[in-house]
Amino acid sequence: MFQGPGLVIDDKVFDGSGDSIVNIVSYLESLGYPLAKYDTVLDLKGENCRAFSFILLDWELVSVTDEAGMPIQGAQEAANTVKEGLVNFMKEVLDKCYLPIFIFSNRPSKDIDRELRKADIKIKENHLPILIKHKADLVSAQGVVTVMDKIREWVDKMPPIYVLKEWENGVARAKTETFKSLAHTHSWPVIMWNTAHDDSVPESEEMMELLTQNVFGRMLPVSIEKNQLDKDDAADLDNETLLDVLSVQRFDGRVNKETSTTGDFYKIGSKYYVNIRPACDCVARGKDTNVYLVEAHQMTNVKAKESFQKDFGGFTEKNNEAIVGPLCGKKFYNILFHSTTICEYDKVKDSKIGRILPPFIRHITERYGLYIQRQALPRLPLETFYKPEEIEQLKGEKEATEEPG
Repeated sequence: MFQGPGLVIDDKVFDGSGDSIVNIVSYLESLGYPLAKYDTVLDLKGENCRAFSFILLDWELVSVTDEAGMPIQGAQEAANTVKEGLVNFMKEVLDKCYLPIFIFSNRPSKDIDRELRKADIKIKENHLPILIKHKADLVSAQGVVTVMDKIREWVDKMPPIYVLKEWENGVARAKTETFKSLAHTHSWPVIMWNTAHDDSVPESEEMMELLTQNVFGRMLPVSIEKNQLDKDDAADLDNETLLDVLSVQRFDGRVNKETSTTGDFYKIGSKYYVNIRPACDCVARGKDTNVYLVEAHQMTNVKAKESFQKDFGGFTEKNNEAIVGPLCGKKFYNILFHSTTICEYDKVKDSKIGRILPPFIRHITERYGLYIQRQALPRLPLETFYKPEEIEQLKGEKEATEEPG
C-alpha cells in the first residue's frame, strides 16, 4: 500500500545507540523503502513532504536526562522548543498533505495523545491519519520487528485510508505513463495552446483539462477488496459526511469569473439559476456572451426524500424538471425548465457561486433538450379508465385542493 519514500524523524536515528528506531529503520530499508532521515524537525516544512508515502517520527527529539538518569541543565527548555516545532510541523503536514504519520516513541501512547489534544490535534474526532505506538510494541525481546504488522492492523480498521492510498497509487502509475508518453515530444504543448487560443477558450485551463484526461485515460482499474471495507466501526458514517462526499462529486465551488460554461450555478438575490447554454456557445466570440438561465429551487430534505426512488437511487422527475444534488450547501435542487432567462454574462458573473459537474449537468441538459422538443399528445378521456361515479369523485377532490381565486 505504501509505495514511495518515507521520512524518519528521530534523535536516535544516527547514533546507533541501540534504540529501537535503529532496528525499525533497518527493517523498512530491507523492504526496499528509501528513507530520508532527520534527527530534528526544525529545518523541515510540512508543505515539502507531499512526495513521501509516510512519516515516522519520535515524540521526544531532545533527551532531558543523561545516561545516569540525571536532568541535563537547559535541556528542558530546548525540548519544549523542539516539541513546539514538532507540533507545528505536524499541523503543516495535516493541512498541506495527506499521508499517514506514525508516532513511534518510548513515551506512553496515552500521554502523547493527551498532548496532541492540548495542541488541538484530535485524532479520533477528526479522523486524522495518525498512529501512535510505543517502540517496545514494535520490536520483540528477540529483536523481531513487527512494525508492518502493527501498521496493517491499523489500516485494517481505517477503510478510508486503504481506499485513498490504493487510488493514489493507481494515479501515480498513470501519471508516470503519461509523462513517459508525452515528455519526449516537444511540439504538442504549443500546438494545443495555439488551438485553444484559436478557439477563444482559456489556454491554461484547456491544457490542464487535456493532461487530466490523459492521466485518467491511462489509469488502470484499482482493485479494492470489500473485506477491507466491511468493518464493525464503518457504520458510524454521519449524514453530513456522506453529503459532503457526494456534493464534491457533483459541484465545484471554485468560481472562475473569466469565462462561462454549461452548468455554471448562480445565486441572484434569493433565487438560484443554472446556465444551460451549450459550452461551445458560451465561448466569447464576437458580442454574444449571453447565458441562458433556468431556475433551480432548493428543496427541503423532506421534499427530496419524497421524490427519491429507493429501489434505483434516483429521483422521480416530471418532464419539465430535473432533480440534482447534493450541490452547494449540501442541498438538493429542482431545476425547472418552464422559463429561460437570457442575460449578459458580465451583468451576472459576480453572482456565480460554482458549477455543476458532469455527468450531472449532462442529465440536466439532456432532459432540457427533451422538454423543448416535446410534442403535445391528445388527452385521453377519463372515461377510458374510470366509471362515472369515480370521475365525479376525482373532480370533487381536485376542486377541494385548488386555491380560491
